[in-house]
Amino acid sequence: MSDPLPEKVVICNIYKLVEEMWPKDQFIYSKDVAKKTVETAGVHISTESHKVLKEQKLNKRVSSPSPVTKRLTIVDKLDELELNGIRRKVHQFYFNNEPPTKEVLRVVNEDDSLPNFKRSTFQKVLK
Repeated sequence: MSDPLPEKVVICNIYKLVEEMWPKDQFIYSKDVAKKTVETAGVHISTESHKVLKEQKLNKRVSSPSPVTKRLTIVDKLDELELNGIRRKVHQFYFNNEPPTKEVLRVVNEDDSLPNFKRSTFQKVLK
């Protein structure tokens, strides 16, 4: 688990301090303590600050969000050899003085050394 964001820690520490300094003759409402906390911290009372306080109460600690990994596109998955093979097939049409139409997809899919593509995926690769 990664270290929590500093803002989360500050909000939790201020919440603890406000809770400890709350007058003993008044009943402690968590909503009032949370409101005083965000006023003291100088942040807007939002769902994020409520999420931080809720996470603190449930888990007794806060954590950073897990990093989001970017999904690879079809172009990222193809290696240089495959891209050069597709490029060679397209150039072959130009060398034969033929317009590279839908036939390019058929020729590429017939080649065993290249992966088979659907029309929309092949358009993305060509782009």
